[in-house]
Amino acid sequence: MSSLCESSAGLVASLDKAEADLEFVAQKLEEDLENQYGSQMNPMRLLRRVQRLQAQVPQVRAQAQGALVAKQEMVDTMKKVVMKNADMLGKLKQQTGLQSATGCQPHQVRESFESALMEWDTQLGLKRGDLKVDFLSREDLNNQLFANA
Repeated sequence: MSSLCESSAGLVASLDKAEADLEFVAQKLEEDLENQYGSQMNPMRLLRRVQRLQAQVPQVRAQAQGALVAKQEMVDTMKKVVMKNADMLGKLKQQTGLQSATGCQPHQVRESFESALMEWDTQLGLKRGDLKVDFLSREDLNNQLFANA
C-alpha cells in the first residue's frame, strides 16, 4: 500500500513540475512575442481577442435576429396602418365627392407601398417574411443597399 502512495505522490509531483514547466514556457513565449511584435500585434493577444470575440458571436447574432424580427413586426404594423389610412381616405373622398389632386386611387397607393417594400427587401437580398438571412456587416449592408443606386 505504501508503494501505491509513493507512486501516486511521485505522479502528482511530476504533474506539478510539468505544469510549472508549461507555465514558464508560456510566460517566456509571451515575453518573446511581446519583444518581437510589441503590444499591438502580439499573436498571443490577438488569439485571445479572437477567442473572446468568437464567444460573443452567438449573443450578437441573437441580438441581430431580435432586431430583424422587431423591424419586420414594425414594417407589418406600419403596412396595416398605411393601408387602413389609404382605405379611409378613399372612403372619405367618395363621401365628399372630392377628387385627389394626384389622381391616385387607394389601390394605387397600396400597390405603390407594396412595391416600395418589395424593392427594399430586394435591395437587402431578403425574401418577404424570411427571417433566416445571412447577417451582413454594416459595410456589406450599405454596399448592398447602394449597389443599384
